[in-house]
Amino acid sequence: MIIAGSYAVRTMKTLSHEIRLGLLAVAGIAVFVSIFAHSMPQPRAYHLFADARSCLGIPNFFNTASNLGFLAAGASMLILLYTRRRKFAGMFIERGELWIFVVLYAATLMVTFGSGYYHLVPDNARLFWDRLPMTLVASAFVGTIVADRFGARAGVWSLVVLFVLSCGSLAYWLATQSLAQDNVWPYIATVYGSLAFAVVAMALFPSRYTHAHAAWITLAIYIIAMAFDTWLDAPLYAGGAILSGHSLKHLLAALALFWLGWGALPKRRAKLPMREALGGSRYSPPASRLPPHASRLSSRRDKQRRCQPCEAVAIKLRRP
Repeated sequence: MIIAGSYAVRTMKTLSHEIRLGLLAVAGIAVFVSIFAHSMPQPRAYHLFADARSCLGIPNFFNTASNLGFLAAGASMLILLYTRRRKFAGMFIERGELWIFVVLYAATLMVTFGSGYYHLVPDNARLFWDRLPMTLVASAFVGTIVADRFGARAGVWSLVVLFVLSCGSLAYWLATQSLAQDNVWPYIATVYGSLAFAVVAMALFPSRYTHAHAAWITLAIYIIAMAFDTWLDAPLYAGGAILSGHSLKHLLAALALFWLGWGALPKRRAKLPMREALGGSRYSPPASRLPPHASRLSSRRDKQRRCQPCEAVAIKLRRP
């Protein structure tokens, strides 16, 4: 199945650029339409987790404490970005991409507190604060994928638009709780639909960087985490496991975000020289913001172009 999927991805990337853009646009429209296509109340049983043990006076201790994984992932990656700031020329083609990653891992830090606050006393009111930073994480993740393929400006716009839509759908769900039946479907469609949109973009367009497989591994780990939460929460706890499926979901989701940064950023490099990687698009940074090696390559090519006519004239003058 993995081999078939890999072959399908390679096949799609051989399509013309216009067809791939059209398919991506269809995917985006489908996600937007799906927001209004269904209605679903928040299940009341969602707040009934298998592991409700208290420890050190903290209710739901393991579900609450497992959020420290997000603290470790977010803090470690922000520290990495700060300590490697002198090597950004190799890690990022455009500075805007750096700020998308900063938002991603700052939001990961915020998940620690939002999710921890919710799990102390799980209910719908606190669930809003659990989900709010998660919407920013999902939006920033999609922003990294879009920036990876279309430039920093497109990535930033994707982040902003998706976060506004996600916040709007979350606020809508909160507002509908005063009605006879709430509707959480727009939030689910926006968040998970945006992740599906990122998968389509990854499948259709090649990354401008090496080590792009880290994003696929991140998504695979996240899918496993959701499986632990959906199907294995109660069975693991009933079977005598130290942690329930929901607690393991927190740790695996934090691992997925950590891997996205640690597994790629320190080692990745642009596949093409700076200006070719940008394709001469409007996303090209000013010359003052190009890394030294890109400036040298550009100036060397310009010198060669200028010298070619001169050499031709010199050859003619040498002829008898």
